[in-house]
Amino acid sequence: MCFSASASFMAGTSLSAIGVAALRNTEARTEQPLAMVPLLFGVQQLTEGVIWLTFSYDAPLLIYLRLRFRAIGGFPAGPPALARGAETE
Repeated sequence: MCFSASASFMAGTSLSAIGVAALRNTEARTEQPLAMVPLLFGVQQLTEGVIWLTFSYDAPLLIYLRLRFRAIGGFPAGPPALARGAETE
């Protein structure tokens, strides 16, 4: 979110709840990776909230960026691949 810790925690909690609900409502095993997308975004937002709370302004910018990109990992390429794997036709 990049607004504040409270915004990141609210978004993370909401997205995690939506992700859990999506996982519970999957019918086929192939749908589970795609249903996990909101849950993964929620975990990323919760991680960002922790970074907001523990970030020291004396720390180098590179440490912040390293933690930030570790939190999202290779996520930009993930959802299209997950959607392609969930299709059965």
